[in-house]
Amino acid sequence: MLVIEYETEFNRKLQFAQRFVPSEKDTINHFVNGLRRNIREFVTNRDVPSFTKAVENARKREHDLSLPDGSDVPEKRSRTLDSDRKESDEEVINSNKIKQELVDKIRKAENELNAERNVQRKKDDELLEAEKRFVAGRKLLEKEKDKIIEAEKRFDAERKVFESKIKTLKLNTSLLSKQISDSEQVFILERAKFDKEKKKFEEERLSKNSKLFDNIVQKKKALDEEKLSILLVSGLKLSILFVSLKAGR
Repeated sequence: MLVIEYETEFNRKLQFAQRFVPSEKDTINHFVNGLRRNIREFVTNRDVPSFTKAVENARKREHDLSLPDGSDVPEKRSRTLDSDRKESDEEVINSNKIKQELVDKIRKAENELNAERNVQRKKDDELLEAEKRFVAGRKLLEKEKDKIIEAEKRFDAERKVFESKIKTLKLNTSLLSKQISDSEQVFILERAKFDKEKKKFEEERLSKNSKLFDNIVQKKKALDEEKLSILLVSGLKLSILFVSLKAGR
């Protein structure tokens, strides 16, 4: 395989494993290790400050090896061909080794992504359970509200009864005045007692509902923040993987 062909194949595979070769030095080392030995030794003994320089030195060495040298050209060419075959085999082995390393790293990234997806599913299940508890709490509040409404209806009915009795007593003679007065006192006492009980019931209900609602809101807020953080991280990783796959195509 010519250096230009090897460079093209190397750059194509590098697109899929960019995250595993973070620096240019690592890229140079991977590239040089895949060259034929007679070219690799030449490049290794030279100053290669950049990937471009490494490719340039490799092409130069390949060109020098292809030039004839004196009367023993056939013999040297034969030795060069044998050496090229041997180095080609080594190049295939190194290329396969690099390819396997890239495949293993990609599989590792896929496993990490699947693990993160499983964690995200678990968080989604927890959020769903929290939402169910919130709905149950809201239904409980609505039930308590219905009880208050029913109590108010009963109070209105009782008030109407008392008002009817008062009107009836006022129509009676003066002999019933004392009874009317007593009935009014009873009504006032009952009303005060009922108002006191109603106020106590309202305070207990509001305190209970407030605590329940605050607890549900805090839990939902914490779960929303955690879900948002995980979605951002997962989205970023999926975007990186998608860009890498798209660039590979």
